[in-house]
Amino acid sequence: MYRTPRINQPDSTGQCRVYIGGAVRDAATVNASPGAVALDASGIVIAAGPVDAVLRKTGSDIVRIEATDRLLLPGLVNAHAHLDLTHIGHQPYGGDFVQWVRMVMGGRTSDPQQIHEAVASGAEQSAAAGVFTVGDVGSRSLGGLPVRGVGFVEVIGHHDTVVSIDGATGVQPHAPYSTGPGVYRQAAASGLPVSTHLAETPAELEFVARGTGPFRELLERLGKWNDTIAAHYGRGLHPVDWLDHVAGDAPWLCAHCNYVDDAQIDTIAKRGWSVAYCPRASDYFEHEGHRYRNMLAAGVNVCLGTDSIICHGTLSILDEMRHLYQRDKTDPQTLLKMATINGMRGLQFDGREATFAPGARSGVIAVAYDPSTKIDPLRQILSAKQTPVIEPLEGVT
Repeated sequence: MYRTPRINQPDSTGQCRVYIGGAVRDAATVNASPGAVALDASGIVIAAGPVDAVLRKTGSDIVRIEATDRLLLPGLVNAHAHLDLTHIGHQPYGGDFVQWVRMVMGGRTSDPQQIHEAVASGAEQSAAAGVFTVGDVGSRSLGGLPVRGVGFVEVIGHHDTVVSIDGATGVQPHAPYSTGPGVYRQAAASGLPVSTHLAETPAELEFVARGTGPFRELLERLGKWNDTIAAHYGRGLHPVDWLDHVAGDAPWLCAHCNYVDDAQIDTIAKRGWSVAYCPRASDYFEHEGHRYRNMLAAGVNVCLGTDSIICHGTLSILDEMRHLYQRDKTDPQTLLKMATINGMRGLQFDGREATFAPGARSGVIAVAYDPSTKIDPLRQILSAKQTPVIEPLEGVT
């Protein structure tokens, strides 16, 4: 069902590397304090768990790396990012989403070299924050960068022809208000991973249901509104139901879904779509009451994203986890699953590749905590007021 992520092998030393941590944890079965992770010469997990048990499986020809005041975790997954906006940096939000979109349109570069530099900078910042897998909207691929993942070519326009997707690893029709149903159908038929912004704002709900509001006005100002476009909207549909009509059988990754009710959650679950929730971005845009916990309870694969650096200034998925733990007291193990296994599945990769299962290529990150206390290490990290020190010990590129 899922694909294997493309990965460049690390330089081979010919020796197994064993990382010894104060604790080791993944979102599957590994939870040991103290703990260890052993990788072979090519970066593949041999074993993880209690130190003695791991050492019994590695033999004596090893490189041993001590990190006894660190929690060892698999590399994290950012399922929804706009790395090409990294050069803009953090910007305030004035309360008008359409005006914010116009600001982004004005600041976004169209120069290929500048786009590459912005994406590369975002990839470097992501890897430094322990994020090794990214669903990036705007780049065709992430080859040659310190992260792996999917580059979603973003398509905007109320036309029936998808722009060239040669060399792309994914396709993203931007949103129902900016992109017509013909593009969605062709994206779904491409065989590539597909994503879209969905049910992000009240203005989107108004436009899809009634064909009115700020997005209609924006299209009119841009000279894009006509009777052909109008025919696809104003039928009383919620954006989730609108997508249901044009989605094909593709496993869509739906970014945000800030405004959904029980019926839409049920549709998302039955369709097998994933939701990329960007908690800090939702707060930045003043959205309240996201129903990610109801989605999880309904069986929806909910993962985490950062959206763009414009919203909060970092590309850290650990900060998204900390935000939800401190705001909602969400279960730490649930947050770790959202940040690893669920993210991989949302990008159509095997979720095991973000665990310490034998044979996985997850990478290893180390996060500082206080091993002298009896407080659970992951809970310590998530309750910290400032982002704990993160060290990428073993990357995936």
